[in-house]
Parts: sequence; structure tokens; C-alpha cells
Amino acid sequence: MPASAIVVCLRPVVQTHLPLRLIEGGMGLRPADALLAPNPADLTALAVALRLRAEAGGNLRVVALTVGPAAWEEPLRLALGAGADEALRVARPGGEAPPPDGSAATTAAAAAAAAGVIGTLNAALVLTGDRSADLGHGCFAALLAHALGLPLALRAQALRGEGGGWVARAKLEAGYTQELRLAAPAVVALAPGPEAPPPASLPRWLAARAATIRVVPMPGPSAPGASTRLRAPVPRVRPYRVPDPDLPPDERIGALLAAPEGRAGRVLDADTDPAVQAAEAARLLAARGFV
Repeated sequence: MPASAIVVCLRPVVQTHLPLRLIEGGMGLRPADALLAPNPADLTALAVALRLRAEAGGNLRVVALTVGPAAWEEPLRLALGAGADEALRVARPGGEAPPPDGSAATTAAAAAAAAGVIGTLNAALVLTGDRSADLGHGCFAALLAHALGLPLALRAQALRGEGGGWVARAKLEAGYTQELRLAAPAVVALAPGPEAPPPASLPRWLAARAATIRVVPMPGPSAPGASTRLRAPVPRVRPYRVPDPDLPPDERIGALLAAPEGRAGRVLDADTDPAVQAAEAARLLAARGFV
């Protein structure tokens, strides 16, 4: 039986600091401008995996894994250059896996596909970032743990091995932390942190660029279609009324800072008819520019 594995789930994300440009139909990102980069939280997970392998004295191997099209192999090559033992890409038989679009349906499908492959790897630990920097909503790790039937630690800031299992320090609200003791195997979602993969030496970098990434057929049915449609954010401009120039300076400033008419909410009694509450909520969202 091969040595136990630490599986690191990686994915690229659209670079965050990109200029919005005018395109047909409004303001948004042109496809050519949407450059991919490794997800920061996933890089933390990779660094932790490499450290845990070193602390285990070579009794663990690091396997990098992604679920997506061939264009998503860059994080896998980065992982190989940093020292990962193996890299796998999961794709639909006869074609490419549809790239996740931020919807719960495609995220669940990606988690199920990853779980089907991880189940064959003799994994002692599965690591991933706790969020993606572009489209994700932070539920991949929970869906993955559910598909694998394994214990889960979310928002982990530190991780160590202890007594054949794992101890994760998880972030709570108001600056508190909590230590979670997890039996192996387990799934841990790591928050972005100071740990980073080591830079690749030139020979290792060249080997990673030339390596053939093993493609594993996606187990189970094909991923369902997207259930949400994403659009580029459009800045909402808050309207201001020009104050009366005859007012004193402090009153003119107060008029500028006051909410425009029709944009403030109303306090409703608890026993107000639900239909009235829903109508007021819809009116307020529309007034604020959300719908």
C-alpha cells in the first residue's frame, strides 16, 4: 500500500485587482483581461501540507488535486515545483469538467468529483483553502467533508499532527480561537496565512513545467448546469441633492450627509402583516440599488 497522502485541493482564481472596462452592454471584465492566479488560501494549504510531510519524516506524500479544465493546471505545476509528490486533475470522461461559476450546484459537483478520487488515494488528511478569492462562497470544504464522511475543521489558522491525528486551531468570532482534535483522516479548510510554499529551484521549476499532469476521469454523473448567473459588479452612485446655498455651513453639511428621500427604511411592528413586511423590504432594497 502506498504511503498515506495529504491531498491538497487547489484551484486558480481571477486576479482580484483588475480594471473594469466599458464593454458591450455595460461595464465589466473582458475575457482577455481575466488572468488566472493561484488562490491565496490554497497556497497556505499547500505550504502546510509540505511542512507536515517534513515533520512526519517522509512517511507522508503530498498530492495536489484540482477539478476543472486543462487551463486550471497552473496551480498543480506550482505545487510540483514547490515539492509536491504528485498532481492530479479531475475531468469529465470524454471532455472537460465545467469550470465552477460560484453556484452551489457546480461547487457541490466539484466536491463530489474530488471526493470520488480522494477515496482512492489512502488520504490521511485533506487540505483546502477556506475560501476562493473570486467566485466562491466558502462551502467547498464542507461539501467535500460531507461527501467523504470525514470530520471537518473550518477557518483553521494553524495545524499540527498529534497522536496519529490532527489538531487544528480554528478562528472564531471576536478574535477568539478554538482547538479541534480530529481523528485521521480529516478535512481542514485553512484561512490565508503567513505560511507560503517554498520557491522552486530552477531545475525543479523546469521539471514542473515539463511534467505531464495525470488526468483522472470524473466519477459519477456529469456536473449539473449552473444554477446562478454571475455579472460584473456595477458601481451604484448615491444621489445627492444640492443644499440650499442660503443655509448656514453646518446645515448645508447636514443636508449633504442626510439620506435622500425615499431611501430610508421604516421600523415595522412585530405583528405587521408579512406581506407588508416583504413589500417594505423589497422597496428598501430597490431604493438602495441592490435590485
